[in-house]
Amino acid sequence: MDRRNHEHYKDTTAHDAIKAADKPPDSLIKTIEAMRAVARVGGFEVFGRIKLRDEETGKIYR
Repeated sequence: MDRRNHEHYKDTTAHDAIKAADKPPDSLIKTIEAMRAVARVGGFEVFGRIKLRDEETGKIYR
């Protein structure tokens, strides 16, 4: 995301707000890290995307 608005002035407030809103939940990050760790223990490597759906909200994370 560009830190500048349509008039080319720096708009860090909007940039920071959008960046924070787009951040996935910590539980998702920990789950994906755990899945990759389990694959490594088994001698495998995760090299593609892991898609997960939140059971409570139904939101899909890609």
